[in-house]
Amino acid sequence: DEGFVGTSSIKVRASASTEVSALVTNAKSAIVDLVVGDVSYDMSASLFDPTARQAYAVWTQPGDTEGLLTVSPSGAFVYGQTRYESNCGASCTTACCGEGACPLCACSHSCFALQYYDDLQPFITFNTALEGPEIGGT
Repeated sequence: DEGFVGTSSIKVRASASTEVSALVTNAKSAIVDLVVGDVSYDMSASLFDPTARQAYAVWTQPGDTEGLLTVSPSGAFVYGQTRYESNCGASCTTACCGEGACPLCACSHSCFALQYYDDLQPFITFNTALEGPEIGGT
Protein backbone atom coordinates (compact mmCIF):
# COMPACT_ATOMS: atom_id res chain seq x y z
CA ASP A 1 0.00 0.00 0.00
CA GLU A 2 2.37 2.67 1.22
CA GLY A 3 6.07 2.86 0.58
CA PHE A 4 8.40 3.61 3.45
CA VAL A 5 12.17 3.78 3.59
CA GLY A 6 14.21 2.99 6.67
CA THR A 7 11.36 1.43 8.58
CA SER A 8 10.70 -1.93 10.18
CA SER A 9 6.92 -1.90 9.72
CA ILE A 10 4.49 -1.41 6.87
CA LYS A 11 0.74 -0.85 6.68
CA VAL A 12 -1.41 -3.48 4.96
CA ARG A 13 -5.13 -3.53 4.24
CA ALA A 14 -7.35 -5.63 6.48
CA SER A 15 -10.06 -6.16 3.84
CA ALA A 16 -7.95 -7.59 1.00
CA SER A 17 -4.60 -9.09 0.11
CA THR A 18 -1.63 -6.78 -0.24
CA GLU A 19 1.49 -7.32 -2.32
CA VAL A 20 4.37 -6.54 0.01
CA SER A 21 7.98 -5.97 -0.97
CA ALA A 22 10.92 -5.81 1.40
CA LEU A 23 14.40 -4.52 0.69
CA VAL A 24 16.93 -5.52 3.33
CA THR A 25 20.19 -3.58 3.35
CA ASN A 26 23.46 -4.92 4.75
CA ALA A 27 22.26 -8.47 4.01
CA LYS A 28 24.99 -11.11 3.96
CA SER A 29 22.96 -13.67 2.00
CA ALA A 30 19.69 -14.24 0.16
CA ILE A 31 16.36 -14.57 1.93
CA VAL A 32 15.48 -18.28 2.01
CA ASP A 33 12.29 -18.12 4.09
CA LEU A 34 9.71 -15.50 4.94
CA VAL A 35 7.49 -16.02 7.99
CA VAL A 36 4.61 -13.81 9.15
CA GLY A 37 2.91 -14.80 12.38
CA ASP A 38 3.01 -18.59 12.30
CA VAL A 39 2.86 -18.91 8.50
CA SER A 40 5.71 -19.35 6.03
CA TYR A 41 4.89 -17.59 2.76
CA ASP A 42 6.04 -18.34 -0.77
CA MET A 43 7.88 -15.41 -2.27
CA SER A 44 6.85 -14.35 -5.76
CA ALA A 45 10.30 -12.78 -6.16
CA SER A 46 13.54 -13.08 -4.24
CA LEU A 47 16.78 -11.40 -5.29
CA PHE A 48 20.16 -10.95 -3.68
CA ASP A 49 22.94 -8.57 -4.71
CA PRO A 50 26.12 -9.55 -2.84
CA THR A 51 28.03 -6.49 -4.06
CA ALA A 52 25.41 -4.05 -2.74
CA ARG A 53 24.59 -6.39 0.18
CA GLN A 54 20.87 -6.12 -0.54
CA ALA A 55 18.22 -8.82 -0.31
CA TYR A 56 14.79 -8.28 -1.83
CA ALA A 57 11.58 -10.26 -1.41
CA VAL A 58 8.00 -9.90 -2.69
CA TRP A 59 5.02 -11.84 -1.36
CA THR A 60 1.25 -11.53 -1.09
CA GLN A 61 0.00 -10.97 2.43
CA PRO A 62 -3.65 -12.00 2.86
CA GLY A 63 -6.09 -9.58 4.44
CA ASP A 64 -7.82 -10.25 7.71
CA THR A 65 -11.07 -11.34 6.04
CA GLU A 66 -11.87 -13.68 8.94
CA GLY A 67 -11.73 -10.80 11.44
CA LEU A 68 -9.16 -12.61 13.59
CA LEU A 69 -7.23 -9.44 14.34
CA THR A 70 -8.50 -6.61 16.48
CA VAL A 71 -7.97 -3.71 14.11
CA SER A 72 -7.96 -0.54 16.17
CA PRO A 73 -7.60 2.97 14.74
CA SER A 74 -3.85 2.62 15.18
CA GLY A 75 -3.92 -0.83 13.53
CA ALA A 76 -3.09 -4.38 14.60
CA PHE A 77 0.54 -5.52 14.42
CA VAL A 78 1.65 -8.94 13.19
CA TYR A 79 5.36 -9.72 13.38
CA GLY A 80 7.42 -11.43 10.72
CA GLN A 81 10.95 -12.49 9.86
CA THR A 82 13.04 -12.65 6.73
CA ARG A 83 15.32 -15.63 7.32
CA TYR A 84 18.69 -16.15 5.65
CA GLU A 85 19.18 -19.78 6.71
CA SER A 86 16.80 -22.73 6.81
CA ASN A 87 17.90 -24.09 10.20
CA CYS A 88 16.06 -21.65 12.51
CA GLY A 89 14.54 -24.37 14.67
CA ALA A 90 11.00 -24.85 15.96
CA SER A 91 11.57 -22.56 18.95
CA CYS A 92 12.23 -19.59 16.67
CA THR A 93 8.90 -17.78 16.45
CA THR A 94 8.07 -14.30 15.21
CA ALA A 95 6.67 -13.39 18.65
CA CYS A 96 10.22 -12.63 19.76
CA CYS A 97 10.31 -9.74 17.28
CA GLY A 98 7.76 -7.86 19.39
CA GLU A 99 9.96 -8.39 22.43
CA GLY A 100 12.99 -6.94 20.67
CA ALA A 101 15.24 -10.00 20.92
CA CYS A 102 15.18 -13.51 19.48
CA PRO A 103 17.70 -15.57 21.50
CA LEU A 104 15.98 -18.87 20.61
CA CYS A 105 16.47 -18.41 16.87
CA ALA A 106 19.37 -20.48 15.62
CA CYS A 107 19.59 -18.68 12.29
CA SER A 108 20.35 -15.30 10.84
CA HIS A 109 17.15 -13.27 10.40
CA SER A 110 15.61 -9.79 10.31
CA CYS A 111 12.39 -8.82 12.09
CA PHE A 112 9.62 -6.61 10.76
CA ALA A 113 5.98 -5.85 11.54
CA LEU A 114 2.88 -5.60 9.39
CA GLN A 115 0.30 -3.14 10.65
CA TYR A 116 -3.20 -4.08 9.55
CA TYR A 117 -5.54 -1.12 9.23
CA ASP A 118 -9.25 -0.87 8.47
CA ASP A 119 -9.14 0.36 4.89
CA LEU A 120 -12.95 0.48 4.67
CA GLN A 121 -13.15 3.41 7.10
CA PRO A 122 -13.34 6.93 5.63
CA PHE A 123 -10.10 8.89 5.47
CA ILE A 124 -8.97 12.33 4.43
CA THR A 125 -6.41 12.97 1.72
CA PHE A 126 -4.76 16.39 1.63
CA ASN A 127 -3.96 17.52 -1.90
CA THR A 128 -1.40 20.13 -1.00
CA ALA A 129 2.34 20.53 -0.85
CA LEU A 130 2.00 22.51 2.40
CA GLU A 131 3.08 20.96 5.66
CA GLY A 132 3.56 21.85 9.29
CA PRO A 133 2.05 25.10 10.59
CA GLU A 134 0.80 26.05 7.10
CA ILE A 135 -1.97 23.43 7.40
CA GLY A 136 -2.54 23.77 11.12
CA GLY A 137 0.01 21.22 12.36
CA THR A 138 3.08 21.75 14.40
